[in-house]
Amino acid sequence: MNLRTFSTWMIRESRGSWGRVIFFAACLAVGVAAVVAVAGLSAGLDEGIRGEARQLLAADVAVRSRNHELPKGFDLKKFLPRGSRTAEILETTSVVAAPPQGERAGRSQLAEIKVVEGGYPFYGELTLAPAGKTLGDLLSANTVVVAPELLAALSLSIGSTLRVGGQPFEITGTVSAEPDRAGFGASGTAFGPRVFLSKAGLERAALVARGSRVGHKTLIALPVGAPAAGADALAARLKEALPKTGLYRIETFRQAQPELRENLKRIARYLGLVALLSLLIGGIGVAQSVRAWLAGRLDAIAILKCLGFRPREVLFLYLGQTFLLGLIGSLVGLALGIAIQLALPTVLSGLVPASLIRPWQPAALLRGLGLGTGVALLFSLPPLASILRVPPARVLRRDADPLPVHRSTTILAALVLVGGLFAIAAAQAESLVEGAQFTAALTVSTLALALGALALSKTISRLPRLSSVTLRHGLGALARPGAATVGAIVALGLGVLVVLTMALVERRLSGELARELPADAPSAFLVDVQPDQWPGVSALL
Repeated sequence: MNLRTFSTWMIRESRGSWGRVIFFAACLAVGVAAVVAVAGLSAGLDEGIRGEARQLLAADVAVRSRNHELPKGFDLKKFLPRGSRTAEILETTSVVAAPPQGERAGRSQLAEIKVVEGGYPFYGELTLAPAGKTLGDLLSANTVVVAPELLAALSLSIGSTLRVGGQPFEITGTVSAEPDRAGFGASGTAFGPRVFLSKAGLERAALVARGSRVGHKTLIALPVGAPAAGADALAARLKEALPKTGLYRIETFRQAQPELRENLKRIARYLGLVALLSLLIGGIGVAQSVRAWLAGRLDAIAILKCLGFRPREVLFLYLGQTFLLGLIGSLVGLALGIAIQLALPTVLSGLVPASLIRPWQPAALLRGLGLGTGVALLFSLPPLASILRVPPARVLRRDADPLPVHRSTTILAALVLVGGLFAIAAAQAESLVEGAQFTAALTVSTLALALGALALSKTISRLPRLSSVTLRHGLGALARPGAATVGAIVALGLGVLVVLTMALVERRLSGELARELPADAPSAFLVDVQPDQWPGVSALL
């Protein structure tokens, strides 16, 4: 059979089935939309972070450590290409205060202290006021630069005095934006507004002593025009040269914000598998739709065989129709997935930056298209296998039912289905282990639901005759041959499984966080209590 004949018969066999075609496409579209929305959003966020990588790190390479400087005698310069630049950053937290008002202590505020030496930042913009000034112009042993919110909190202004470590410093400017601010301070959390000091000012304030929590960071900018691979090569050399004590973490601009990106990747994998599960539930609907569709095409299949079509040609004919329907449903799902992403900045206002929503993600769209058509073909294989057993004699005898499908065909179709599910899950999770775990859990859950459905049908068939006609016929329909009881219960059960799993994961995470708290942990923290407020707080407690 040539391609033209194949296409002609495939179109003819689709006539009169538009209701089932719409249902078929809808089953896939919802799942594909979820897959595309999750993959597209994840890719957009990761692409946005990568696009701003150098600005987020403020350098090409950074060497970080907690409470430890680079080892004494370690000559960093000998590892750097000629023309490279470096900057040293020290971060800690401390309480700063406004000057006292007569006998009353000034208002205080927990702040993050940042000390910078060198040409920081190498990339990105440090927004200072007054404009046109640099940190080197504004900082000295007796001056500081602070965040505007600190001025508002302490009722100060540029030119006022700020006490840091008990020592007075003049505020000579404000900093409203830093390129690497997303990395937070030495503790990994933003505890308060930023205060910039010079190294001489830090020594004067005497903030670093035994027991202090101090973060050290060395920023390295490669020569102008250096290839991106140069940062990776430098990071590899430094990892080999520094002591293997786990105290030092080396990061390139390609790995900027690793914690944020890793968390996004984990969330994307989890939501991706949830979206895949919703697509597989749609696949069950596809299987039911194909089965019902074929039940009404048995006469046509018998006629095709009488006209000379071989069984495998008839199988490929309906498989081609299934592929086209899966393609249509997947394309509708792609459009829905893009629409969901466009609506996200409005729905999740304040949580997802609109600039990072980039709906046109070819990889995500291709993934959704491939998963949608793949699921359609996989779930249609078991019902399509019955085409091979439709007898041509049905043309003369309408009561000639299809022969039972051979056991080997059933086993082969089941193996193909499970293998396909594993391949799809592994591709979606980007992990063979997680793909295998997902497939095993899904298989066990499906078998349990199917056995429950069969047990229900057997139980109903053995019930005594009921007096109510409605109940008798309604329950009898669940147990009659050819009923879609098993498929419906499996689909509904997996749908409940999705909702329940998300609720259990949320509860488990909350429980783990609660269990990690010490038994005597405070139930509340009062931060930034001013001296004149303490009597009222004390009375309230």
